[in-house]
Amino acid sequence: DANWLMDEKGLLNCNSAALQMFGYAGGGKLMLHPADISPPNQPDGTPSRAAAEQRIAAAFLNGTERFEWLHQRKNGNVFPAEVCLTALALSGRPTLLATVRDITERKQAEEALLFKTALLEAQTETTIDGMLAVDESDHIVLANKQFGLNFGIPDELLNAGDDLIVLKHVTGKVEDPDAFVERVNYPNSHRDEKSRDEL
Repeated sequence: DANWLMDEKGLLNCNSAALQMFGYAGGGKLMLHPADISPPNQPDGTPSRAAAEQRIAAAFLNGTERFEWLHQRKNGNVFPAEVCLTALALSGRPTLLATVRDITERKQAEEALLFKTALLEAQTETTIDGMLAVDESDHIVLANKQFGLNFGIPDELLNAGDDLIVLKHVTGKVEDPDAFVERVNYPNSHRDEKSRDEL
């Protein structure tokens, strides 16, 4: 992690990890203000200098401030970071310790997961099969429209995400509720088996 000490005016000192993270390891001093190592604006459109000053003031006021931030390396590359500002007194002088972690890989993994989730949801809606995925806490992870149509389940009931309520609704509509519940419960008690249940 990059670390630096700063007061209300700007940076006082930093560790070698900060120089390396921001591209100053080969020479040169890290700039004077966090806005100097940030793009002109943050993702919400706020100018970086104004946003940094708000965060600095909040950290001095509250003692600590944790947030995500866009930083910029000496070569111009912008990267997402997780920042923690901690207020402390250095020789009786109000100071902040900034800890900065590059979260580029985490953000890329989150984006990849969002893409895969969107792709899976799109695929489930194009099939003629009803699909329902439930986790170990009886929470509905995924249900396509066809599943709701097959059993006459209202959208609001499926969207509530409670599998037990959905199961109760469905058992009231099938001919043999006990056999249906037994078949539904089988995959829960045999999670190590790979199966495709057709109800």
